[in-house]
Formats: sequence, C-alpha cells, structure tokens
Amino acid sequence: MEDPDGKGLVAIRYGSQTVDPVTGLLAPVVGARLDVSKKNIVPVTASYWLMVEDQTDSVQVEALQREVCVRNTYWQQQRQREEDFLTDLDSTLFQCLFGVTEANSYQVQRSGRQLRETAVELQDSAQTEAQRRAAQHSHLALILPPHVLHILTLGDEEEWDQQCVWHSELMSGLDKVDVCMDQLQQDNDKWMTQAEEWSTNLNSMVRTVAQWLITGTAS
Repeated sequence: MEDPDGKGLVAIRYGSQTVDPVTGLLAPVVGARLDVSKKNIVPVTASYWLMVEDQTDSVQVEALQREVCVRNTYWQQQRQREEDFLTDLDSTLFQCLFGVTEANSYQVQRSGRQLRETAVELQDSAQTEAQRRAAQHSHLALILPPHVLHILTLGDEEEWDQQCVWHSELMSGLDKVDVCMDQLQQDNDKWMTQAEEWSTNLNSMVRTVAQWLITGTAS
C-alpha cells in the first residue's frame, strides 16, 4: 500500500496507518481485501469495514438497480441516435451517388456537415457516459460486493474501446464520402461545360449550313 508519509509502497500490516477511504483521515489497518477491478490487494480500515457491515441488502439492491437503470437508459438513447444517424447517412449517400446536380449539391453538402456534427455528438455522449461510470465506480465500490461490481463493470473498458474504433471508422467513412461527392461534382461541372460547348458548336454549324443553303438557293 502507499505509505501515508510519502515513502512509497510498504507492506500491508495490521495496525499500520493508512488513509481511510471513508473519512480521508489516517486510520489503522484492520484487514485487507481484493479489489477485483484493479486486480490488487488493498487495506481495509475499521470505518470502511463497519460501513460495509452496516449496509443492508436493500441499500445494495437499490444502488445496483439505479445504476442498471441509468445504463439501460443511455444504451436505448444511444442506440436510437445511431439508428437515426445511419438512416440519414443512407439518404445522404443516395443523394451523393444518384443526384449530384447544381440544384441539390448544396443540400448534400449541408447533410454532410450535419452528419459530422451528429457523429461528434454521439462520441461526446459516449465519453460523458464513460466519465460518469468512472466517477460512479468509487462510490459503488463502497456499497456493492466486489464480485457484483466486477460483473457490472466488466465490459466498460471494452465498450469504450469499441466506441472509439467505431467513431474513428465512421469519420474516415465520412471523409471518403466528401471526396466522392467532390469528384462527382467536378465531373458534373465538366460535363455541363462540355454540354455548353457542344451546344455552341452545334448552333454555329446550324447557322453555317443555313447560310450555305440560303446562298445556294439564291444563286
């Protein structure tokens, strides 16, 4: 454990002084326990032990139910946001691939910006939830049995890692959509320019033929 006098790590011994996690003051060590989340042994103080012993099952159940409810609400809201995002993405891709014209190019660009803003909001929401769980962990550790807390938080790190990977791939995909849209717009502008040139040349040829016909008839 950490020496309260700042001398580094020292052995956990009965009666030795340590910082009480409940009061924040120095207190004697009365035991040790396994911190499942950190996978190490930590000292137990008298006040911590009494606090755990005095807690009723109803307090633990209430704390667990409240945390599970908060997590479920977050998952449902985040899932709905992701589904709405994918629907908007599908619509934007359709416009980009099959409807890039001068009339709606601004609409596609605006949709692309909105998708980026939504993607950032999704990531911010996930980060806020990860920070909330980290802050709540120390509180729940004082209420829930270690094995219950371990099961509850077992997939938190993996969930956050997957969220970061998903967000990174999503932003990369949006970058590719922007490149594709720009290329299609350039091709469309090039085609429009060529069409105008063809129309001008055709009109010139028509006038030349008409003049030739008029001149030949008059002769």
